[in-house]
Amino acid sequence: MQVCIPRFLLSSRPVSTPSSETFRAVYHDAVDRMLNHLQAEEIGDGAASAYAPLAQVLSELDAEHWLRHGGMNAESVQPFLDRYLDRSVKLRHPLHMAHQVSVPDYPAGLAAMINGLTNNPMAVYEMGPAAAALEFAVINWMLEAVGWSAQLMRLDNADAQHGAGVLTHGGSLANLTCLLAARGR
Repeated sequence: MQVCIPRFLLSSRPVSTPSSETFRAVYHDAVDRMLNHLQAEEIGDGAASAYAPLAQVLSELDAEHWLRHGGMNAESVQPFLDRYLDRSVKLRHPLHMAHQVSVPDYPAGLAAMINGLTNNPMAVYEMGPAAAALEFAVINWMLEAVGWSAQLMRLDNADAQHGAGVLTHGGSLANLTCLLAARGR
């Protein structure tokens, strides 16, 4: 079996982290570009679908260059984001017919940004107590919505009268988790 490791991982050059001021400027610019994109999308500006052959999209994004050489900075991220958005499916477009995924809302985007920047997983409580607490609250809310008893704070005394759960980030993982739980039961 061959393992391909990107060249930038083998480089002796340290990966530089942008200053907080550079990050703030790039982030504000990215948020503005996203909002402009979403506003144009909502009024039906342009095509609803951005389909193109894979080779063309890879070339437009210059993906192989960025993976092999790194170096994306405040100046290069702007045109990259524009090209990325040009090739994204416009879920809010009036002519888009829903396919496999729902239209995300703005609060979900904010939550994804917070999650992405804190990177506190829910799987291990000590690594993300706030995220794990929110998962617990959301699962209890969902259990109560279907008429089941909320999960207990201590799972070592759980019984058949109380529900429990775990959040997953996609349907495939949800199905696998369900199959594993059923097999375990």
